[in-house]
Amino acid sequence: MKIEFINKKYLVSMMALGYIIALTFVGFIILSVDQPKPEWNEYWFVRPLIITPIAGAFGGACCYLINTFSIQNSFAKLLRILLSILVFVYFIWIGTILGLDGTLWN
Repeated sequence: MKIEFINKKYLVSMMALGYIIALTFVGFIILSVDQPKPEWNEYWFVRPLIITPIAGAFGGACCYLINTFSIQNSFAKLLRILLSILVFVYFIWIGTILGLDGTLWN
């Protein structure tokens, strides 16, 4: 097992990809709300638009870090890819819960 040095360009690109995916996901959720409840704040949508993409960026960074282990075995490579996907989905899920808490998540 060999650990590569951190490639900052690739790390930033993975974080940006995670940010964009999360922003798109939460944007579709927010746009699906026709009439927000009156007890919600006027700017209720700002919190999910900040928190969820940040969680997506952290998920992208974790995917990068998981994929820095270069094992030549194809089964281990498949496990790395599956683990990366699961970790990214977990971060998006947690970011969505934290962002929409008190509004759409109740």
